[in-house]
Amino acid sequence: MIFFSKISNSLLPKLGLRGVAALEFAIVAPITLFLLLNTFFCAMLYFYQFGLTSAAEYAARQVITGQAACRQSQASGTSQPACSQSSSSAASSKMSIRQDICANGLPIFMSCGNLIVKIQHSATESSANFLQTVRTPQESIDIGGAGEFIFVTLYYNSAIPLFFPLFNQSMQNYFMQGLGFSITNNGAMIISAVAAKSEPF
Repeated sequence: MIFFSKISNSLLPKLGLRGVAALEFAIVAPITLFLLLNTFFCAMLYFYQFGLTSAAEYAARQVITGQAACRQSQASGTSQPACSQSSSSAASSKMSIRQDICANGLPIFMSCGNLIVKIQHSATESSANFLQTVRTPQESIDIGGAGEFIFVTLYYNSAIPLFFPLFNQSMQNYFMQGLGFSITNNGAMIISAVAAKSEPF
C-alpha cells in the first residue's frame, strides 16, 4: 500500500487529472474485462444447456413412446408393434437413435460430434442405479422395454473457455461445479438428464 502511494504521489503531480484517469483505467479495465468475458461465456454455456435439455427431453419422448424401440427393431430387421401402429414418418426412417437425436432433437448450433448419449433402464424405480461418470462418460444406449423406468443423460463437450487467471485447478473445478458444469481440457462439459417411465407400447 505504501509502495503504491509513493508511486501515485510521484506521478500525479506530473501527469495531472488526465494521469489520474489513465491510472484508474489501468487498474479497473482488466478486472472489468475479466468479468464481462466470463459473464458472456457463462451465458453461452447456459444457452447450450437449454439446447441440450431440449434434446434430452426429445430422446426420452422417443423412448417412452416406443419410437426408439421401433428404430432398434428396424436396424435389426425385426418387427415391433409400435412400428406398425405408428403413422409417423420419423418412425419409418432408417436412422439410429443417436442419429435421430442429432437430426431432430439437437439444436442447429450444437455439433453431433461433441455429443455423448447414455440411455439406461430399470424395471423398478427403487432398483434404478443411474450413477454417471462425469469425467469420462461412455456412450451406451439401452432403452429397455415397455413399462420400465428410463434415464437419459446427454453429455456435450463445449469449447467455450472460461478465464480464471487467479484460480488454481481445484478452485476452477469448484467454481464450475457451482455453475452446474464440469471443466475439461477443451472447455466445459455440459450435462442434461431426464428420467421417465415408458408407456405400455
